[in-house]
Amino acid sequence: MWHGLSCLNFPIKPWLIMEDFNAVFDFGDRSGGNQVSKNEIEDATNWAALGLADSLQRFEPSFTWSTTKRLMTDHCSCIVSSAKASDIGIKPFKFFYFWVHHKDYKQVILDSWNKLVRSNGLKGLFIKCMRLKHQLRIFNKKVGDIEVQHAEVKARLQEAKLAAQANPGDLGKLEEEKRVAMEFSDKEKLLHRFLVQRSKANWLKKGDDNTAYFCACIKKRRENRIVHFTTEKGQLVEEYPKVVKHFINHFQSYMGSHHLPTVNVNIFNLKGNKLSLDMKLALSKPFSKKEIKMALFSIPSSNRTGPDGFNTEFFKSMWREI
Repeated sequence: MWHGLSCLNFPIKPWLIMEDFNAVFDFGDRSGGNQVSKNEIEDATNWAALGLADSLQRFEPSFTWSTTKRLMTDHCSCIVSSAKASDIGIKPFKFFYFWVHHKDYKQVILDSWNKLVRSNGLKGLFIKCMRLKHQLRIFNKKVGDIEVQHAEVKARLQEAKLAAQANPGDLGKLEEEKRVAMEFSDKEKLLHRFLVQRSKANWLKKGDDNTAYFCACIKKRRENRIVHFTTEKGQLVEEYPKVVKHFINHFQSYMGSHHLPTVNVNIFNLKGNKLSLDMKLALSKPFSKKEIKMALFSIPSSNRTGPDGFNTEFFKSMWREI
């Protein structure tokens, strides 16, 4: 069923999937009885990770059945509201973790990075990063949708396994299964890195790839998105530009004003602990390359990217080369 849903052609107009799949998407979707296992949610969460559909947020309690007493029917009417699609402008550049594990990643970086620029220092670094963005956008299109590729390779692996089992003496079938299994392993690593970044959660080392955990984090982030606000007159505003302007104006009222200090402070008369002469000299020393590397590699790769879209994962992966 999930493979069939992934192959559907989606129309331009929005549509809903409303059916009792008798399947669960999360470990907390079932209360009482047998606990939800990883195998039960694997296919469903992998399909949800493709991003072909969004789970609608519920505002009412879940409905359930009881084996001894019918508590409440799970077939009920519902009201669904959708916001109009609006232009959100140019999508900002973002560096993806899974690029690092692609076989052509470093070559794409070096081909752009080694080209000469007329500036040095930080300005030269800025120009190289700006130029590299365009090459990485092209590279990302070449790599394609890693979630769709993972689903396709998984289906081919299943077919190869069935063919090898049906023909145990055929060496060609066994070699094909081995080749597809290696390809699936590579795609699974790329998908895992992608889901880690997309969920913005640290990896819980529980002995598996935690795909279901990351999908649950992605689902939670989708539910926490702010897509509308209510004015003082009770009017609901859903247009994206107006929502953005509303929040920018709100925070600018707190942080966007300029005021001169009302009291002049003499820092030389401040009381408390002060730096010794040795401390001042240590702070005045120039930074070494070793200290810069230690500081950079101490920053978690899961931290948010800077204004240019690059994160520490990029500099860590290319430290020796650039």
